[in-house]
Amino acid sequence: AVQTPDRLRLVAGKVSVSYNTVKGALTGLHEKYESSKVERNVFRRYALLKGIVKEVIQLDAQYWLLLDVPKQDKQEQVN
Repeated sequence: AVQTPDRLRLVAGKVSVSYNTVKGALTGLHEKYESSKVERNVFRRYALLKGIVKEVIQLDAQYWLLLDVPKQDKQEQVN
């Protein structure tokens, strides 16, 4: 029972670090998208957007690797 607050604090720290990483990456992607609107050449803009989509796919895969939450013990109560 004493370990539960420590584990919760540890998990909250891991989740917040992962969240901040993902938030920063998504903010960067949004900035790239906004700057791509300036490009008038359809083919160049398509290439820029294609790169952004690839980054989103990589980010999605990396997010689940960052978020490594320990499993709940059977004797722990659900809060």
